[in-house]
Amino acid sequence: MQLLEVLRLIFYTHMVFFCTRILFNGAIGKVGDEIVYRKSLSIDIVKPILIACDNRNIEIAAQSESVDYSNFPTTKYWPWLKNYKIIDFNSYDKETAKLYLPNLCNIDKEFVKNLLCEEVYYHDSIDPHSNTLFMIMNIDATKGKALDTIAKYYNINKENVLAFGDDYNDLDMLKYAGVSVAMSNAISDVKKVCLYKCLSNEEDGVAKWIEENIL
Repeated sequence: MQLLEVLRLIFYTHMVFFCTRILFNGAIGKVGDEIVYRKSLSIDIVKPILIACDNRNIEIAAQSESVDYSNFPTTKYWPWLKNYKIIDFNSYDKETAKLYLPNLCNIDKEFVKNLLCEEVYYHDSIDPHSNTLFMIMNIDATKGKALDTIAKYYNINKENVLAFGDDYNDLDMLKYAGVSVAMSNAISDVKKVCLYKCLSNEEDGVAKWIEENIL
């Protein structure tokens, strides 16, 4: 049986039961309302970074559950990101999915890198609106590891996992999946590791690829 035929069989067998999400770049994996994978940043790691950046007037936000705790209005860069609270970081005490810092200059970027410990990694990218975005995550908070946990939850071999992606933080997930599809707007590194390509996000590429190849 061809691989896409296997995926088609799995889809029709399980589509009623699948309700999974990978959130915060892989920090949390959920099956329904159950969290099956969580790799957050501890307050001992987060708080010194928040305070040091705030003292240097560096814009920074901590994403915890559905709220972004920050020292700047997040709508300044992302108009839709309205659920934020500007706070004094000295009182911050939340478990944190990730830290993010927009439009860092090179000097401030090096300053932030020097604050990091071995338990975290950083991801530096450019969003669709040309804002640079520096993110700090738990070393194990990746989409690939979250996807592996979810696949094992459903007892699905990774060879039968389908994944779509377009950016650096999708690479380990795409390498993990048996079937990998790059969006047409993907960076070149993503296109190199993927077996297939589809239309861009703005063209409903994922839905159209599934409709043409799976349904």
